[in-house]
Amino acid sequence: MDQSSAISLRIAIVGAGIGGLTAAIALRQAGHHVEIYERSQLANEIGAAIHITPNANSILNQLGVDHEERGGTRLRQIRFYSAPGGLLKSIDVAADSHRWQKPWILAHRAHLHSQLKEEALSVYGQGEPAQLHIGKIVRSVDADNARILLEDGETIKADLIIGADGVHSRCRAAIPNHSIQPAPAVFNAFRFLVPVSQVTTDPRTAQIVEALGSMDMYYQDERKVVIYPCVRNTLLNFVCIYPASLFPCTSDNYSRPGSKDMLLEVFHDFAVPLLDILRMCDEKELKLYPLLDMDTMPDYVSGRLALLGDAAHPFTPHLAQGGAMAMEDGVCLGVLLSQLRSADEVPDRLRLYSEARYERATTIQNFSRLVGHENSDGGDNNQIVDNWKVTKYLEYGFSHDEFHASTQRLREYQWQQRTRCYWRQPTVFGPLPGPRQDLWNYPRPNGLLDATSTVATIRFRTSGTLLRNLLPSAAYSFILPDTVAEASVCVQSIKNLPWLSGKGYDLVAFYFHGLQYQQQDGSVVQGSFIPVLFENLTDPILTGREELGWPKLFSDIEIRQSSDAEYQVQLSWNGVQWASISMTGLQEQALEQTAAQTGPEGQSCVLVHKFMPTTTRQPRREMADADYTVAVSVFPPVIRQRLRATTAKLSVMARSEQELPTLHPIVKRLAELPVFDILEATLDEVQGMDDFSTACRIE
Repeated sequence: MDQSSAISLRIAIVGAGIGGLTAAIALRQAGHHVEIYERSQLANEIGAAIHITPNANSILNQLGVDHEERGGTRLRQIRFYSAPGGLLKSIDVAADSHRWQKPWILAHRAHLHSQLKEEALSVYGQGEPAQLHIGKIVRSVDADNARILLEDGETIKADLIIGADGVHSRCRAAIPNHSIQPAPAVFNAFRFLVPVSQVTTDPRTAQIVEALGSMDMYYQDERKVVIYPCVRNTLLNFVCIYPASLFPCTSDNYSRPGSKDMLLEVFHDFAVPLLDILRMCDEKELKLYPLLDMDTMPDYVSGRLALLGDAAHPFTPHLAQGGAMAMEDGVCLGVLLSQLRSADEVPDRLRLYSEARYERATTIQNFSRLVGHENSDGGDNNQIVDNWKVTKYLEYGFSHDEFHASTQRLREYQWQQRTRCYWRQPTVFGPLPGPRQDLWNYPRPNGLLDATSTVATIRFRTSGTLLRNLLPSAAYSFILPDTVAEASVCVQSIKNLPWLSGKGYDLVAFYFHGLQYQQQDGSVVQGSFIPVLFENLTDPILTGREELGWPKLFSDIEIRQSSDAEYQVQLSWNGVQWASISMTGLQEQALEQTAAQTGPEGQSCVLVHKFMPTTTRQPRREMADADYTVAVSVFPPVIRQRLRATTAKLSVMARSEQELPTLHPIVKRLAELPVFDILEATLDEVQGMDDFSTACRIE
C-alpha cells in the first residue's frame, strides 16, 4: 500500500522522555498527528549521561538524528579493573566497530533529550510537527476507547495512546490481569559529572583519563564505579553502584540529592586516584537514586494502549540498554503503525508491536540483571573475569536493527492479510506483483481489460497419433479415437498491460483440441491442451510457469505485417530461426459472422500440466515437487476486428543441438507434426484479455 493513501491517526503520547520523543519522531514521519503530554515542566532532563549503543544509534540515524555531530563521544574501549586498580580485562570497541552499522556513542542525556525534542517538534522535519503539552498529569487511562483523564479534569481523546511515562507509569494500570509495580531496589547509584579539565590538572588523577573514549569499571564485591566521557570528551560521567542494604535510599526520585561523605564511605577501599576524582564532584549536582526493577509484564498492550520503555520494562543499567530499548520501542511503533487503511486496525497493530518487542526486551532485561551480579570476588580474579558473559550479552543487544526488524514484521503481517496472493521465486521478497495482483498484493481492479492485442490463429489438422505421444500421462486422451486430430498455433502480440507499466510482449502457443482428462474418481474434464508456449519476455514466463503451471519457454519472436493483406512471424533463438508462420490474402470479416471457439457458457477450458522437479543429486521423472494437471476456464476476449486469410502456412524446422542447445528436443518433436490441411486462419484485433485467475489444480 502506498503511504500516500494511508490514514493519519490522532496519537496521544504520555511522557516526553527519550522513548516518548523517539516514538513521536517515528510516528510523525509515518504521517500521524502526535500530541505529547508531559507531567513535568521539562526544565531539565533527569540523569547525567547515556549510552547510544550501536543498535540505538542505528535507529536514530534512520530517523535523521545524528548525535555525534552534537557532541556525542565515540566509545573506543572498555576496561575492567579491580577496586585497587588492577586491570582485569579490556574490550577493544574500536577494533570491533566494523561489525556494527553505527558506532557506540556516549552522550550527555540532557543534550540528547534536547535534540530529540527539537526533531519531534520542528516544523522542518518530515510529517506534521508533534505538539508538546507540559504540566499535564494523568489520572487514568481508558485503553479500549483511547481516552486520557488528566488531574485537572481535562479529557484527551485519541485513536490510540502510548504510555511512555516511565517506571512509575500511570498508564500501566490500564493493562489488565496484573498488579505489577516496581520492586524495592537491590542496588542504589550515585550519579554525577566531573569536567575532564579538572581531572587532568591533578597528576594523581590525570592518568585515568589519558585514554580518550574509554569506559572504565572498577569492581569490589557488589560495588561498582563506572566512568565514561561525553560531550566531546570534556565531561566524565560517574555511576557508582552499591547494594541498597548498605545505605538505603528512602526516595525513588531520580533527582534526590546525594551525600559526598556517603559516597566516599561506600567506596572507601577503592583506588586512591579514583577516590581523588570522587572528591572532585560538586555535591550540589550529586544525585542518588535506586535502580528499580520490576517483574515482567504479561503484555505491553491493551485495546488502543501501548506501553514503551520503562513503563513496560524497566532496566537495570548494567548493559547500558535501557535507553536503547525505549528507542527501539518507539521506532517499532512508528513502523508498525504505518500504512494503515483504517483506525479499526489499531488494536491488531498494537498486538503486533507487543509480539515484536516482548521477547527481545525481556531477554535483555534478564541479561542486564545477570551482569549486575558479575563481580571480581570469590577467588582467582582472572579466572572469574574470563567467565563473565557481558560481551556475549552486549553482542546480543547490538546485533539487531529494530527499524529493519519491524519493517519485515509489518511486511509479513500484510502478506498474511492478503488471503489470495501468488507467491513465486524469490520468496524472501514476499508476494511479487504480476498479472493478477499489484505491488501490495491486491487483485488488479480492472484485471487486464485495458490490454490490446493482435491474435493470429492457424487451426489445422494433423496426426492424432503423434499428438498422443505429446500428452503428459495416460489420464489424457482425445475424445475421438481418430488418427487425425485438430491443433492450432496462436501468435499473440500484447500491448498496454497494466502490470508491465503499459508495455507488452509476444507469445506463440500450440494447442491440441478435443482433449479430455479423466480424474481418479472417473469424472472427465474436457478442453484444449497446451504442450508448450513460447514468449519473448522473462516476466510473463516466470509468472506463468510458477503461478499457473504453464509450460512456457523463451524464444525470440519477430512479427511483420508488411500490408493489411500479409502477416509473417519468425521464431528464433540466438539468431537461429526454427519456425515461421505466414498468412496472406487477409480480408476483413463482419464480426457477426465470427464464431468463437468456446463452450455453451461462453468460455472454454484449457489444460496444462504443471511440473517442478525435485532438487536432488539423482533426478528422475517420478521425483517432482509438482506434477499435476491445471485447468483454466478462459473467457473469450472482445474482438474489435477480424481478418480471415485465404492462405496460411506453418513451418517448424528441426535444428541440431549445436544450433538450439536447449530447445532442440522440443523443436524436433514439433517439426514432426504434419499439417494435413489448414482449417482456418484469422487475424483478430482484441480488446482485453483473461488473467487466467481461474487456474486451479484438478486433483
